[in-house]
Amino acid sequence: MSESCVIDEGGAPSTIGVANRFGRADVARLARYAATSGVAFAVSEMTLLILYGLDLTTATVAALLASLAGTVPSYLLSRYWIWREAARERVLRQVILYWIVSIGCIALTSLLTGALASFAPAGHPFHLLVVAIGYPIVMLTFWLIKFVIYQRVIFRTAPTEWPRREWGLATGRTGIRHSSGGSTTQGVV
Repeated sequence: MSESCVIDEGGAPSTIGVANRFGRADVARLARYAATSGVAFAVSEMTLLILYGLDLTTATVAALLASLAGTVPSYLLSRYWIWREAARERVLRQVILYWIVSIGCIALTSLLTGALASFAPAGHPFHLLVVAIGYPIVMLTFWLIKFVIYQRVIFRTAPTEWPRREWGLATGRTGIRHSSGGSTTQGVV
């Protein structure tokens, strides 16, 4: 397999090579992330409903504790299953960044869930329903944001390899094919 990339007429790398390089891996990773999130969400939602449903605490505190409870299995599955090929030499950095992102999202999730509860009409059963529906919506929003941060910042697999390797920049070998008007030429990097 050659280390080359098609260059479009404007001189920019074609996104076709990028899509082929990362498409399947990202879909598989996203599926594992979804499964992990399902586990974390189940732990979080059960914690929330127990704490708030039994009137043990406010919606904000229940959401905070629920999010913390779900973060533990989420981190372990992220580190050892979703991004198992991530570099291992900077584990402390990964742990710190993961928990910073998690705590930030937990704080915002808790505040937004508390705000939703404050807008719900009085009456405990409907109040609980608003919180039970609002919490997953808030969580889904942060779920997508966190995936991008985890993928691009925390659990990067080869931070300097691509695009340098993909475009032939790492070795200085020829490897970029220029395509225009039906003819293809090799370029030296």
